[in-house]
Amino acid sequence: MKEKNKNVYVINQSFSFDIRILHCGIERMKNHNLSYTHLDRFVLSYVTEGEGRYLLKKKLYAIKKGDLFLNLPAVIYSQYSLPENPYTYYYVAFQGSACSQLLQQAGLSEFSPVLHLNEPYIEKQMKKFIRNYRKIPFLLLSKPTLLFSIFSRSS
Repeated sequence: MKEKNKNVYVINQSFSFDIRILHCGIERMKNHNLSYTHLDRFVLSYVTEGEGRYLLKKKLYAIKKGDLFLNLPAVIYSQYSLPENPYTYYYVAFQGSACSQLLQQAGLSEFSPVLHLNEPYIEKQMKKFIRNYRKIPFLLLSKPTLLFSIFSRSS
């Protein structure tokens, strides 16, 4: 009788990959105070330097270099830089029916909107994402594979 490979895992999950990238970029904030209401998209941000605060659902989170944080559609939030150490972050905005499930699998939700990762891979992927977007935005908008790589690394 053959011995079964114990390193093989069967995952019985299925979901749509309906994700549309809307825009992405980098923000370097000196005096930064944003408040939005009812965004119609998710925005995933990765802090590359500095510090700030993020307020979501009356809970205040400290954000700093190496943190990944999430803005959700239809949820009021505020974020601001600390004046003595302003932050810089990469961001990507997206929509789609698969977003909530992928974010949840990565450990992000309205109850857990900040991940303290300090993961150089994510910064590298965000830079690559923005560089590719600037070259051929229509291609990146239709193929969010770099976004999937960020989700998979953060989980």
